[in-house]
Amino acid sequence: MGKVYVKVHEIPDQGKVLAVSDEALIGRTLNDKKRDIIFEISEEFYRGELIDVEELVEFLKREGNINIIGNTAVGAAIEAGLIKDEDTMLIDGVRHAQIYRI
Repeated sequence: MGKVYVKVHEIPDQGKVLAVSDEALIGRTLNDKKRDIIFEISEEFYRGELIDVEELVEFLKREGNINIIGNTAVGAAIEAGLIKDEDTMLIDGVRHAQIYRI
């Protein structure tokens, strides 16, 4: 089904952020000219452990603050029931979502 990168960022006094990106998107910049959105999928933020998308759901269930980009990664979150399609946005044809659990 595909591979995705997952990377956990520890933020002092605030907790963790899980960054998730489809493998093929690393290093790309998405540009949505209609909404004036430029989205950089940087290696520094997103490139961590490369895993099979089937493993992704376990990462998503563990973390409460998630930044996720890519049709494969976001699709897996939707399929697992963690978010709904209407909770995502398309940027230059690529799905993006943020998940926050309190």
